[in-house]
Formats: sequence, C-alpha cells, structure tokens
Amino acid sequence: MDLVFFDNQDIARSSLLEVGLETVWSRAAYRRVERLLAEKDYDLVHIQNYFPLISPPAHYAAKAAHKPVVQALRNYRLVCLNVLLYRDGHICEECLHQPIPGPGVFHACYRSSRWGSLAVAAMVTAHR
Repeated sequence: MDLVFFDNQDIARSSLLEVGLETVWSRAAYRRVERLLAEKDYDLVHIQNYFPLISPPAHYAAKAAHKPVVQALRNYRLVCLNVLLYRDGHICEECLHQPIPGPGVFHACYRSSRWGSLAVAAMVTAHR
C-alpha cells in the first residue's frame, strides 16, 4: 500500500483566488494522481479527504485509469458548505435538496466568507 499526501499547508503559498479555482478543478491534482496511477498498477484509489487541494479531479483521474474509488466521508461536505448541517445554533438543511447550495453562499457558511462559500458551492455543484 502506498500513501500519497497533499498538505494543506501548501494553501499559504497561493492566493485566495488560486485556491478557490483549484477547489473547483485542480489540474495539478489531476496530473499528479494520473501520474501516480500510471507508475504502478494499483487495485483501487482510497480518498480520505479531497478538499480543498486534491479536489474532485482525483476521482476523474482514477476513472480515466479504470481504477475504482473508495471515498471516506467524514462530514457532509457534499451537501453542506460548512460540513455540519448546523448553523446559528440549530440544524440547518436549507441546501440539502437544492441543485445549487445558494443558501450556504448567502449565509457565508464556509468560514463566514461569501467568496469562500461561492468557491465551495461551485465545486459541489460542478461535480454532483
């Protein structure tokens, strides 16, 4: 078993705009996963936490290499921008059945930032 890490400390070396765009689609992450899968015949790809550096392109690279993916889900990122389904002291499910998690952007659910929330909303929406 080989482990590959993307270190979130790398975010400090990028602008917020770059991080936002890379959250939606990271060419670097796609190429890195693509290269790793070409170097060795892996049975599957197990992704623990793809946000924000790896981003969904890791899944696309695995699919292109015909490798199954096991995704560990440790939070509600796929349906909630703040991952908790909790806001302002109560359970919040406003985005749960929305095609675009607009309420999460309006409420700035990701790190109290509308711009950050917009980037996460774009990622979630683009890759559903």
